[in-house]
Amino acid sequence: GARRRSLARRIATSHRETHVVTRNRHVADIVAFLAHHGVRDAASKVHSVSRGESKAGAMRAAMASAAARGGKTENLAEAEAVFVDDSIAELMDEEVAAIPGLTRVLFSRVVA
Repeated sequence: GARRRSLARRIATSHRETHVVTRNRHVADIVAFLAHHGVRDAASKVHSVSRGESKAGAMRAAMASAAARGGKTENLAEAEAVFVDDSIAELMDEEVAAIPGLTRVLFSRVVA
């Protein structure tokens, strides 16, 4: 709900390189949301993957691109990123877990 959108907005606008890797078919809505909340070049920062496809490839590409724009090496071993997902399966995906410099965080919708 509103609380989740508020958290997403704060995270997205507090980092220079915010990317979204999603299976959601509403990519245009996600782009519009990010752009509305100040994420520059939002259209190039939303990456859609198919059901059954690992999100790792899109994450690696986004990390390498961000590193290159920042004048740093494209070597992912030197990159740092945070991947937040509400699915433990996505976080434990072998290809995702193998990405150097990636911190994985489980987003829980449960309110105590």
